[in-house]
Amino acid sequence: MIAESNPGLLQTAFGREIHGLVTPGKHWDAYRLWGGGLSTLKDPLQGQEELTRTMWQRLTAAAEEYNEPGRFTAFIGYEWTASPGGNNLHRNVVFPGGFDRRAPAHRPSATRPGVRPTMAV
Repeated sequence: MIAESNPGLLQTAFGREIHGLVTPGKHWDAYRLWGGGLSTLKDPLQGQEELTRTMWQRLTAAAEEYNEPGRFTAFIGYEWTASPGGNNLHRNVVFPGGFDRRAPAHRPSATRPGVRPTMAV
């Protein structure tokens, strides 16, 4: 969406800022902007349901298009990370076959390594 200068993305302040960094090749600055936003726990695209739904639909369509059982397995999912006490707890959230392409409305809620996360809505 950045490369195509998506109008919906460019309507947001975050979209314009990240586009202004990525387009001229300032990828590291864009990554720092994105990462800095994560540390505040504020979603820069909050309230942009149509935009995030479109992104999720593109991702799930690409996974389905390139999935070739026995040759290449594409998972529909995302990575979720908690940082209690500054420690990273990476979790891969994978949806089984038949996912209906709606953007996920939940997040894992584990707070310690080795703990199987539950799903919080």
